Amino acid sequence: MFSSDSGEYWCESRDPQRRSESVNITVTAGDVVLESPVHPVMVGDNVTLRCIENKNKSTSTEFYFYKDGAEINSSRTGEMTIHSISESDQGLYRCSTSGTESSGENLLRVRGGSVASDGDGLVKPQPTVSPLVGLVALSLLLLVFWFIYKRHKGKRMSAVDSQRNEGEVIYKC
Repeated sequence: MFSSDSGEYWCESRDPQRRSESVNITVTAGDVVLESPVHPVMVGDNVTLRCIENKNKSTSTEFYFYKDGAEINSSRTGEMTIHSISESDQGLYRCSTSGTESSGENLLRVRGGSVASDGDGLVKPQPTVSPLVGLVALSLLLLVFWFIYKRHKGKRMSAVDSQRNEGEVIYKC
């Protein structure tokens, strides 16, 4: 990989409504990487960012975390957890080590309740119709099909009865 491979990436399917969230990937030649969620996180989640240093180097004694260019935290473990994340936590994050090596910036996206991921990275709109409304609509649809079935079955039975009666002679006294 080369630094020229940095940019915005996403996945698409043939269905235009099924497209992943965009991800900004920064390729650097440095020995420090910030590990952060690739997909948007939901408001209220706990999110852990990890500053990972190349294992061939000596281990740093301090890791520094930055959001939108300003230092926000330091850690001896290389981890920083944002508890109960909010939309104001969305931004560009990076980390550096006590050896002054720095990672590239990663975009951390935060979402409210308007979208959800289906586990494969594709984002789909949340249903806006109440499940109760869907259940009532399904019940009505089943009722309509039941009436059509009964009506069709009744016509078949009367046709069979009339065929039987054609060959019979009925005597009335």
